[in-house]
Amino acid sequence: MSQPGSKIYAFGDFRLNGAERALYRQNQLIALTPKAFDTLLALIRHAGHVVSKEDLMQQVWPNTFVEEGNLNVHIFALRKVLAEADGNQIFIETIPRRGYRFRAEVQELCEKPADPHIHRRAIHVAGDGQDRTSSDSQERVFVPPREFVSAAWPGRRLNARILALSALLVIAAVLAINYWPRPVQQVNGASNGRFLIGVLPFANLSGDAAQDYLADGFTEELITELGRLNPRQLGVIARTSMMPYRGTSKPVREIAKELGLRYVLEGGVVRVGSRLRVTVKLIQASDQSQLWASEYDRDFGDIIEVQSEVARAVARETFVHFTPETQRRQELAKTVSPQAYDAYLKGRVYWWMRTEAGYQRARAHFEEALRIDPNFARAYSGLADTSLVYGLRAGDPRVYARKAVELDDTLAEAHASLAMAALTMDVDWVTAEAHFHRSLEIDPYYVTARHWYGFMLAYWGREAEAIEQLERARETDPFNIVILTDLGRAFFFALQYDRAKEPLLKAVSLDPKFPWSHYWLGRIFEEQGQFQQAFSQYLLADDRPLSVMNKDVATACLYAKMGQPQKTREILRRLESGPTILPSNRALIYVALGQKERACQILSEPTPKPPITSAHTVYAIADPGFASLRTDPCFQAAIAKVAPPTR
Repeated sequence: MSQPGSKIYAFGDFRLNGAERALYRQNQLIALTPKAFDTLLALIRHAGHVVSKEDLMQQVWPNTFVEEGNLNVHIFALRKVLAEADGNQIFIETIPRRGYRFRAEVQELCEKPADPHIHRRAIHVAGDGQDRTSSDSQERVFVPPREFVSAAWPGRRLNARILALSALLVIAAVLAINYWPRPVQQVNGASNGRFLIGVLPFANLSGDAAQDYLADGFTEELITELGRLNPRQLGVIARTSMMPYRGTSKPVREIAKELGLRYVLEGGVVRVGSRLRVTVKLIQASDQSQLWASEYDRDFGDIIEVQSEVARAVARETFVHFTPETQRRQELAKTVSPQAYDAYLKGRVYWWMRTEAGYQRARAHFEEALRIDPNFARAYSGLADTSLVYGLRAGDPRVYARKAVELDDTLAEAHASLAMAALTMDVDWVTAEAHFHRSLEIDPYYVTARHWYGFMLAYWGREAEAIEQLERARETDPFNIVILTDLGRAFFFALQYDRAKEPLLKAVSLDPKFPWSHYWLGRIFEEQGQFQQAFSQYLLADDRPLSVMNKDVATACLYAKMGQPQKTREILRRLESGPTILPSNRALIYVALGQKERACQILSEPTPKPPITSAHTVYAIADPGFASLRTDPCFQAAIAKVAPPTR
């Protein structure tokens, strides 16, 4: 009687040969590690039935104690090699809190005969791919097609070579899965071996609007927590692109299709006195099946631990490996005061409003968090970010960012804040780039760091790199209108006008009132000689005097190009007699009027006091509006102190 491991099993496009310990997809040999093969064989032998994790581990590692993570590794690897071309998983099903089930129909095709030559004779005679019954045996013999035969039965020496090559391929695959440095464009929830998960905005279960901050803050923090699990395996869609789905009735499958997700996490949160209640469930997008669900009823002081537990559960169910850094960070997070953390959550929610009033309240809450816990690094980082986008009115962002890094060198937010502060306050390109690299090394999915880094590269004149970084930021946060706009700006700087229009038009479709998108669309139309279209876009642009994308400045330059310099001078006189405007904006108008020496003089003048800093001269470096000045010695002298180093 044959042994179970000696049979040939067929399912889908696959053939598993137990005797040869080989898996084929049609006529292609699939490389598997020995334990992955044993795991697959165990599941196939019990096809249609649930196999508990304990039983699987006992069958694959008999009489040996191993951690459950080892099984997760092999299940993850098997799902990768068995996945459909579109990334769908149709073979190995997770049964929440129980184990796994091989759900495909399996056909037993052949048992290994006593005489190994029987197979070779049958194959040689019957190469048409039909099942034949040997005259020497009553066993059913599977005869592969001729192409399959040549790959599957080359003899012992070639089998050894194939096994050696397979081992090398497995090693390479493991290295690629775990150490490939960065994400690329995802397809159907997968991104070069990674998959994407989205966290739908958590519901405020209290019915009290005063607790909206808690639901929003919990959502954002959970996104951050998941993003730190293992960025080489798991990507998380950023907050900005998930918030539009708040309270949506749209099916999970549609949301997943729009964002390229494999999994969706959703839930609700409520605070009742000192108690915290959280409900959460993990959904597989392909069939909207619920993989895992849980409820937490804890003291509010355990809120960070609840977030960590949810993240660990997601990792377990999706076979993501914790990195040592993630575990260390979770332990460090437990030391934060719950009251300080609550104030910090409020601050971040107000910061994301991106309004004058929002920044004022964000600053107040971050300062409150630091009064409660003076060593709370994330609150310092929050103050730095607030100052950076609030016109330095929250204090010196360098001081806050340096303190945050000093308290926690593994905080991606702090390094990104310090990078942007180094650029905007000191025009220190090298230091800024170093901290952006450190931030993205810690968390490749921290979209703010990738966005700001792409912004800096655009003004550095490294347009191709800028576009790459901003495209990757867009993958993580596809509905972020600021990222879309800056991507269009980077294409504009690279003189790729048609490519620049696509993200800008997308941003306008998402928010027709966002002024920056209209400004850059107007600049593109102007460069293409479509002056009326440019004018209509400038009407919707930014009207703040200190904006780089000021509508009056753009209109003044447009009039000069249209041969109406008198209108340009009228606008210039009004701007120069009114509130302070950026030196780079004034210089841009003089360039449009052909007064290049005056433009150089303006850029060379001492920098006014904050909020205008020397970094604002940077805007003259890459803007195509200054292209006619680039080789002029006066321009080069004017920007010498802020020019980036050559590469």
